[in-house]
Amino acid sequence: PTGNVAMLLQDPATGNILVRVADAATNASVAAVRGYNPSYVAVKLAQMADINGNGLDEYALLARNPSTGQVTADVRDASGAVSRMWLSSECTPLDLATIADINDNGAQELVMLGRCGTDGTLTAVVKDAKSGETLNRMRF
Repeated sequence: PTGNVAMLLQDPATGNILVRVADAATNASVAAVRGYNPSYVAVKLAQMADINGNGLDEYALLARNPSTGQVTADVRDASGAVSRMWLSSECTPLDLATIADINDNGAQELVMLGRCGTDGTLTAVVKDAKSGETLNRMRF
């Protein structure tokens, strides 16, 4: 990622989600990332290096649909959608982080931390940010 700062905003009246990206040194607007599903409630944003080769940073949004319980990580950049990962609706999402590429496909991985199952087991789900493939599921 570059020297940019991303701010996650969600309008409570409309549900529209916007990621405003600004230069950390000058506060100049660099990008606005839109198109996230407004029926989902934003939980956490993670900034990532470019994974689709267009030179723009990616922004992964961990979100949950309150009516269905569905959890997603939606990866976008200023030009549009890159990928969407479906995560278990049996989990309450808590956090989202990026880690180094562990499957050698040139893209960082996303890790969702959540409380899963009826007993609320703390679980980390590792997903490939490019394909959405589940690479690991760790229970704590």
